[in-house]
Amino acid sequence: MFDYLEGRLEKGDPTTIVLDVGGVGYRLQTPLGTASRLGGKGASVRAYVWTVRQDELPKLLGFATREERDLATLLLRVAGIGPSLALALLSADTPRRLLEAIQSEDVAWLKRVKGVGAKTAQRICLEIRDRAGDWMHAFDLDAGRRVEPKDEKRIDAEQALVALGFSDKEAEARVTKALERDANVDVESLVKAALRG
Repeated sequence: MFDYLEGRLEKGDPTTIVLDVGGVGYRLQTPLGTASRLGGKGASVRAYVWTVRQDELPKLLGFATREERDLATLLLRVAGIGPSLALALLSADTPRRLLEAIQSEDVAWLKRVKGVGAKTAQRICLEIRDRAGDWMHAFDLDAGRRVEPKDEKRIDAEQALVALGFSDKEAEARVTKALERDANVDVESLVKAALRG
């Protein structure tokens, strides 16, 4: 339906952005950290989009790059992978790291993502492995640009985990454990560490 939307970033939560395009606010569900990769609130940005239907209603998924969007659409073709799980997989680490796990059939790494069991992980590897190597060159390694920690980074991280399907209690426990390992991380790194367990 749409290839991309250009406009002003009005709101950027860990897994959702609102993009103002000519006075119309488009709410996009995104992988973790997309808002910061696009430039932050108030920036003029281009977000690549994919339209999915869920519960008979259209939903827009948003991505910082065309390659990331195309990888999401590839994941969505795998049986058992819906929009939420595709976004969770892309949120677990960089697209390159996800492709490396698929190419090397690292089922244990894929199973760290909530909602991915052994059978789903094996199916992802089976269906995408042959294409993973060709796609990896399209993604730059993300050195994890550091940003100043937010005053409420714990709350932001827990909300991001809840949006990805964790219970409030489990999100709190994972964030606490991640902060015990490194209390000086930014929100995006904190959520990624919590997702890894």
